[in-house]
Amino acid sequence: MNTVDVPALSVVLPTDAVRTVATVLECLACQPEAASIEVVLVVPAGTEVHGASGAASRFAGITVVEVPALSPLGSARAAGVRAAKNPLVFLGETHSYPQAGWMSALRDAATAGPWDAVACGMVNANPETRISWAGFLADYGRWSATLPAGFIDEAPLYNAVYRRDALLALGTDLDGVLSHGDGLKLALRARGHRAYLAPAMRLAHVNIDRLSTAFRERLLAGILIGAQRAGSWPMWRRLLYAAAAPLIALVLCRRMLPGFRSAFRAGGVPRGTLPLACGLQGMKACGEFLGYLGCGRAGHQAEMDDLEIHRIAHCVRRTS
Repeated sequence: MNTVDVPALSVVLPTDAVRTVATVLECLACQPEAASIEVVLVVPAGTEVHGASGAASRFAGITVVEVPALSPLGSARAAGVRAAKNPLVFLGETHSYPQAGWMSALRDAATAGPWDAVACGMVNANPETRISWAGFLADYGRWSATLPAGFIDEAPLYNAVYRRDALLALGTDLDGVLSHGDGLKLALRARGHRAYLAPAMRLAHVNIDRLSTAFRERLLAGILIGAQRAGSWPMWRRLLYAAAAPLIALVLCRRMLPGFRSAFRAGGVPRGTLPLACGLQGMKACGEFLGYLGCGRAGHQAEMDDLEIHRIAHCVRRTS
């Protein structure tokens, strides 16, 4: 394949160890276009990374970025973006696996029109339980691989490809907007940037399938989003948004409905998943309520980041 036809891509992966992202690296290396991919491993200072050397020859290169700590993950991701060498960056996770044809679908998306972010077509990597499906659809129903390709309102905060220059243009704000909430969406929209959904660019995402942990994760996500949004707000605005928490739950449920319907029609989604997914969205709204009232703690960020990095360890049905 002519290298002109292959987008030069940097994959940013914050991780505590090479073994934690071994499956992600293997999925990337299996892409026929792997030679056009730079892998950017963001690790805590002093982390042993020799385990990645075996895969290095299959990529354009592996760049290691050391940070004082992985938490907050937004800062770790921003460090990876700044160190990346290619014009496109994919913000990956330890538990999201590119599927066959992933890179070729990105190449096709590159010709779809002017965009600054591409959302992958998300699929459930551990579809055995209703809890997993509920979490998957609550988080990624809007970007399900069963939806049609086209321009969309926003890409997910991570598990998406971004134009690196659009991210770098945010300057010192980048660390914050890569953490939680809709800050990145609002910042890019204010600059006239567009997002595109490429359902053929399939990405398998592992979802927590333990009920108590799934509800705890949603609560933490809401607290962190609420706290980030309300950080500089006057008290009257904090109270107004806290009072609107029930409406936030309705908005979150409504957003996931098109993806839920599409995935359900495609098959595999167990009956009874929708009420559970709505319950998870309600828990997230409760978290936002607490965040708006100033109930966020430093430990919440560290706990959430641990759930992100070590998600597979929090699954009843382990998947590699």
